[in-house]
Amino acid sequence: MRIIIVLILTFSIGLLGFMAYLDLNEDKITHESPLTAFPSNPLFLLEINEATSSWNHFTETNMIWSEFVSNKDNLKQYGEVAKINQFLNNELVEPLINDGKVYVGGYHFNGELELLLIQNIYAHIKEDKLFAITDSTLRSALPSTNWGAKYSTPFIVLSSSKELLNKSIENISNKQPLNKETKHEKTKKLISQSSSFSCFVDVNQLKDLLSDFDSKAITYLEQEKGINNWFQFDFNYTPNAINIIGVSDCINKNLQTTPQYINNSSLVPDDVDVLLKKRIKYSFDTTFSKNILDDNTINELEFLKIQLTNQFTKTKEEIFLIERPRDLNHDSYLVNKILLDSVYPQTFLNKEVRLINEAFLNKLYPNNYTIEQMCYLDNQYYVISTFQGLKEWEYQLKQKKKIAFDEAIFADRSSSYLDQAFSQVNYWSGQELKGITPNKVENNILNEIRGVSWATSFLNEGYLHHAINIQKGLHEKEDQKILWTASVSSILNGPFIMKNHKTGTKDIFIQDTTHSVCLFSASGNLKWKFSLDQPIISSVTQIDIYSNNKWQMVFNTKDKLYVVDINGNNVDGFPVRFNYLATNGVGIIDYDFNEDYRFLVAGNDNKIHNYNIYGKKVKGWNSPKTNSIVSCPVEHFSIAGKDYVFVKENNGTIQFLNRRGEKRHESIENVFIKPNSNGVIQKSYCIDSSSLVYVDSANQLKKTMFYGEVSSVDFDLDSNSIYVPFIYESTASNLINYGFISEENLMIYGPEKQIYLDKESRYNLKNNLAINIDNNYLILFNDKIDEIELIDNRFQEIPTFFRGTKKCTIGDLNNDGVDELITIVNESTLLCYQIAISN
Repeated sequence: MRIIIVLILTFSIGLLGFMAYLDLNEDKITHESPLTAFPSNPLFLLEINEATSSWNHFTETNMIWSEFVSNKDNLKQYGEVAKINQFLNNELVEPLINDGKVYVGGYHFNGELELLLIQNIYAHIKEDKLFAITDSTLRSALPSTNWGAKYSTPFIVLSSSKELLNKSIENISNKQPLNKETKHEKTKKLISQSSSFSCFVDVNQLKDLLSDFDSKAITYLEQEKGINNWFQFDFNYTPNAINIIGVSDCINKNLQTTPQYINNSSLVPDDVDVLLKKRIKYSFDTTFSKNILDDNTINELEFLKIQLTNQFTKTKEEIFLIERPRDLNHDSYLVNKILLDSVYPQTFLNKEVRLINEAFLNKLYPNNYTIEQMCYLDNQYYVISTFQGLKEWEYQLKQKKKIAFDEAIFADRSSSYLDQAFSQVNYWSGQELKGITPNKVENNILNEIRGVSWATSFLNEGYLHHAINIQKGLHEKEDQKILWTASVSSILNGPFIMKNHKTGTKDIFIQDTTHSVCLFSASGNLKWKFSLDQPIISSVTQIDIYSNNKWQMVFNTKDKLYVVDINGNNVDGFPVRFNYLATNGVGIIDYDFNEDYRFLVAGNDNKIHNYNIYGKKVKGWNSPKTNSIVSCPVEHFSIAGKDYVFVKENNGTIQFLNRRGEKRHESIENVFIKPNSNGVIQKSYCIDSSSLVYVDSANQLKKTMFYGEVSSVDFDLDSNSIYVPFIYESTASNLINYGFISEENLMIYGPEKQIYLDKESRYNLKNNLAINIDNNYLILFNDKIDEIELIDNRFQEIPTFFRGTKKCTIGDLNNDGVDELITIVNESTLLCYQIAISN
């Protein structure tokens, strides 16, 4: 009996042991790594957790991908994408590869990229004992007839290459042990467990693949990013971004610099094309032996390269910023080395601009300068560029709206991906990528990318940490439709729009700082140019001196009065040479509207001089005396059939003269109009009940009756705000309008003080806002960012803001019913915009 019991116990224990062995063996098989089945040396090895779910989530939630595949009609690869979707969501394949981790290897065979997918499905087979996997059922679900499939416990193996398929099955049969020395296994510990996608890339093979595709990419990987042998990364995504976080080996000693937090995003405009931030090494010695990397005198400086597109010339501008050493001796040393003694004949940001020593700068940072560079000293940086580049950089910084350029790479304290500062950052806009990527890269996906940043840090273990951020284009800037640009010498006067009776269009008249006057066609072509001895005073006006519907231009300098025809020729009798110096721009009067013009000029002899259309002094004119200099053009109005020649003197006196220059009405005193501002005459049934409304030199709205009474023009405004008033007469209604600007609001009132417009202010009151009335537009100049805003005669805002200056004018150049804005930028560029019609 005892023997039977012992036998039973022995059998039971043996059975339990055998069952435990089977369970342990099954557990071992269930967790057997597919990596043992892969042939050696894959180009890349991709690990995907829950492949179908991860793929579907990415394609349905990531907007970059969604917009990419929405262009399927123009996308050559869309057929392959559709096959992948069909395969991953196949009712047979989906439950197999969506449970656990799938590994996908890529191999470069005979110029083609072949794929190998391996998944351990033993756990799934064990749970569903009725489920039978055969090679034929697998092949029926494959995306292409060229693909092969096999099931070899515990793995399913799918491949686009028969050779890869057979080799992997051979490895499974031979029970190849996992090689712990493979590059992938060395870096596997660096894979994030939270990522659904992780990948290992053999960079040596990638460079072989790229050698026929893009040699510049190889140079970039090695020299700029220090990647030589391998790159291990995780792939994450949000609705509007794709993030690649990884590590690589490091062969570039220049990248082995001390990581620095990036806190200079205020220097970077919102819309840069290229950005490079890095640390550069220099040695403080007389020979500047910066390449002696083991020298303990080596120091590091931050280097920032910004490339942006000039918004009106569309040329590329580059700005370089090199950190100034904190040590004053080092700073003085580098200032003397970088800057030449000569001073550039312009200033920038009220600072002296000096030429640079390009030979020395090429040692500090090789760039092969081809255009004359200059530099000014910021408190923290040496700022280097061409003068046009500096101006464009300054302008775009004024337009900056974001707090930070990119939170992923420009955080105040650390990277949002890793609590680690970056040693190097590169950024390319989507438009820039379209210009530098090979033609084989589809533009469809680049159209949806706003920009790509690649940040790199050196880790103590000898690795480089990488953070690549791809962002979707969240918005597009409103188009400022530039019709043309024209380069001239620095512009002194203008632009002025002139009618052209020959073409039925309009021309643009300007004077440059050499005193030459130029006429440009409606398309921006220079028609003629000739020199004057002096600057033009005030503006340029057109008349029809011969009453034949042909137009001439009238203007004056200090010593001459000109009447010039549309071909640039002087009209007979002109120019008139003065025997005095003119103090104002010529006033043109046509008393009876019969084109018998009079030209009135004030002189430094305190007289008002009068000329006719033949360039002769007007007979019967008494050349009235003034008590002070006259700077404003002489005007004319009529009331009750009587003419009044209206003379505003600088001492605040206003004279009213008749056609002979005699006193027609008693003068009024103490009318001090704000400089660069005009009053508006409000005519009534007689002269005494008429008045002048103006802004005085104390920025107060005043009304002076022509019989002498002065009063304030009051509005019920917020007493807690400081308002700057302005007035203008609407060319559409001939009624006076009142405007007020504070730091908070811009308001416009009508003649009966009814409110027409109340909007947020964008203007700097400290620098005297320029306000012009031109062709039924109110032109507002924002000197914070050198930008022009337009309000039409219905008090509606034009939707586009224009880059420009106070030197601007508006007209329908081509007579096509659409107005153009002509302005001056960068002092020497004439720029023509088309104005969008307001809603």
